Amino acid sequence: MSAIDLEEAYETRALLCRQLGPIMKTLIEQLLTAAEVRFHSVDHRLKGVQSFRRKISRQGSSYTSIDQIHHLLGLRVITYFPDEVDAAAAVIQEEFRIDWENSVDKRVLLDPDRFGYLSLHFVASLGAAREDLTEYRQFAGICFEVQIRSILQHAWAEIEHDLGYETAAAVPSAIRRRFSRLAGLLEIADTEFQSLRDDVGHYQEAVIAEVTAPAPDLRVDRDTVAAYARASEVVREIDESIMTQSACASVEPITDTYAGSLAKEFSLLEVTSVAQIDEYMKRYADVIKRFFVLWHPELRMTVVTEGTSLFYLTWVLAGASQDLEKIRDYVAEMDFSGDAAQTAEDVLKTYNEAIRDDSGGSGQAAEESARDE
Repeated sequence: MSAIDLEEAYETRALLCRQLGPIMKTLIEQLLTAAEVRFHSVDHRLKGVQSFRRKISRQGSSYTSIDQIHHLLGLRVITYFPDEVDAAAAVIQEEFRIDWENSVDKRVLLDPDRFGYLSLHFVASLGAAREDLTEYRQFAGICFEVQIRSILQHAWAEIEHDLGYETAAAVPSAIRRRFSRLAGLLEIADTEFQSLRDDVGHYQEAVIAEVTAPAPDLRVDRDTVAAYARASEVVREIDESIMTQSACASVEPITDTYAGSLAKEFSLLEVTSVAQIDEYMKRYADVIKRFFVLWHPELRMTVVTEGTSLFYLTWVLAGASQDLEKIRDYVAEMDFSGDAAQTAEDVLKTYNEAIRDDSGGSGQAAEESARDE
């Protein structure tokens, strides 16, 4: 096939690839999500006509069909960690027809003295099952390339490309050693981040086991607060009271972001252990419920976050200090968007009303605790 014929075939194929690209991006995202494989992003790109012309005119090229050019359409899967590259690869292999002859794991080709990161490349097509479906039938037999790499591997590749050195041979010898050192640092960082993730997971598992103890002797941090919110019966009971008051029928699990925010708030209040949180939750249980009613007399919510009662505990603890300046400083540190001085006055007033109006039996005890503190 002549270069002119190949260019005409390119135009026809490119029209289909422009349609297939976003379809494949969405499909791969859905497949990875269903398989519980975390990923940072999935992107697609179409090889431009100028790049196509350079490829077919390159010395030694002998293309006789557009079907021999496998990566007019390219998709790139970026994961967070190196082991997720393999998890994503398993999904791609399971879901699509792989052209093994033209696919390559370039990671194993990286020589010890070479700089840079290389990724896992698959040449694939939809496969018989999908090609039989009406919505995919027009894309039958079209090959596309799927590159999979970690986010640090991707960062290196993008910087390397931006500097204009796409091969080791192209790098001037004077700076090749610096490239090698940087590549080594990135490789260490990639594996260390993965190891750090694993250690965090092990810590969270240990916290879950320890936080169910009668008086868990654990420091307050994001993970211990999240574990306590999930395990505590008193948290669950007050959360349910809040749900009833706000006419809410569903609870969403506590997130790391929310737990981290609560940990910061407890730290500002000098609450340093989970045992302290547990003690305060039990001591102020009825006051928290009453505080919520007074603070939000007509609030209606569609969902309550697990551990919401812990947030209102922080307001109650602030109010229990009976120190308006201390409460104002606390509100200001919370990045609260309103008027800190006015909010502090409202917190103190609401707390004192909750103490007076509480009929659940904890009002007197809480008032005595406030005086003691």
